[in-house]
Amino acid sequence: MTKRSRRTVLCGSAGLLALSAGCLSDAGLSDDGNGDENDPGAGGNGDENDDPEESTGKTSIDDVAFGFTAGPGAAPSGTLFASDGVATSWLEAHGLEDDQLTEFVAETDFENAAVVALEADAPTPCHELALETTDLEGADEDAALEITAEVRADDADDAMGCAQVESVVGRLVRAPIDADATVSVTITDRDGDERAFEIDGAADGSFDVTETIDAAQFEYGTVPTEPDGALLSAADRTLEWLGDRDLDDEYADFVDATDFESADVVALEADAPTRCYELVLEAASLDGRGALDLEAAVSDESTEDELCGEAEQTVGLLVRTPVASDSVSATLTDRDGDDHSIELSADDATDA
Repeated sequence: MTKRSRRTVLCGSAGLLALSAGCLSDAGLSDDGNGDENDPGAGGNGDENDDPEESTGKTSIDDVAFGFTAGPGAAPSGTLFASDGVATSWLEAHGLEDDQLTEFVAETDFENAAVVALEADAPTPCHELALETTDLEGADEDAALEITAEVRADDADDAMGCAQVESVVGRLVRAPIDADATVSVTITDRDGDERAFEIDGAADGSFDVTETIDAAQFEYGTVPTEPDGALLSAADRTLEWLGDRDLDDEYADFVDATDFESADVVALEADAPTRCYELVLEAASLDGRGALDLEAAVSDESTEDELCGEAEQTVGLLVRTPVASDSVSATLTDRDGDDHSIELSADDATDA
C-alpha cells in the first residue's frame, strides 16, 4: 500500500477561528505534518513502516490530524474503532465532517486494520497533536501498538498569533491491528506533562452519540406490565412490532428511512399515568465495537398551565442505531424513579 502524507484538518467552529487567526497555510490546510528526515517524501512520521511487508504484510501506519473547539480540562484519551460505521459515528458526534477525515475512514480496510482516535486539549486552535513515534509488534490478535505524541503550537501560532480559544486537537491513526489489540499511548500535554494510558481493544471505552442519534417518541393506550424493549433488525419485523400497537402507519416513514444493512431500530416502552408524560432519551453512547448503551426516563413534560387528566398509557421511543448491532443495553427509569436494566438481542428482550 502506498503511504499517504500526513494531513491536518481543522473542522467546525475551530476551522473558522483557525482561518481568521492565520493558522492554516495559504492552501487552507497544513500538509507538512511532523516530517522526519528519515522519510522526507511522505511528510509523515519517520517511524512509519517504509516497507509494509516488513512488519505485517497488510498496510502501513498512516494518520491524519483534526481539531475542534471545546471547553477546557479534557484529559488525553483514545478510542479504537473496529468498523467504518463506528468511526464515522465518532466523527459525526464530534462535528468532524471534513472530506479528508471521512475519506481516511472510508479508505480503511477494517478487515485487516483498525483506526485509533487520539485527543488532547490545547489553548488555541492553532495547536496540533503531533505524532512522534509508532511501534508495532506482532500481528492480528497478538499485535500491540505503542504511540507517542505531543501537543504543539503550529508555526503559524508564533508568526501570526492565534485566538485564545480552548480546543481539542487529535489524530486518527490507521494501523494493521486487530480490534482486540492493545494500544499503549503516551501524550505530552499542553503543560509538558506526559500522560500514559492503554486502550484495551475496541470495547474499552465509549463516546457520546446522544446529539446525533435519530429517535422518535410514541404513545398508545395499552399499558405494559414492566418497562420493556426490542432490538429490531429488519423492516418487516419493525412494522410488525409497530402494527401490534396500531403504530405502523404513523411510523412507516421512520422505518423506510432506516437502512437495515447498516443500522437497527431499538424500541423502548414503559407505562405512564397521564398523557403529559413522555419517554425521554437522556443519553446514548457507543463503544469502538459498535455496542450501544441507552438511558431513557419516563418524564412529566407538562407545563404549569397544562391540565393533565389521569389516563394510564404507554409511552415509548424508537431509536435508530448508528451501526448494526447484535445487542443493545438500555436503562429505563420508570414513573416511580426506579431503574430497569434491559439487555436486548435481535428481536428479543429480557428485563434484568
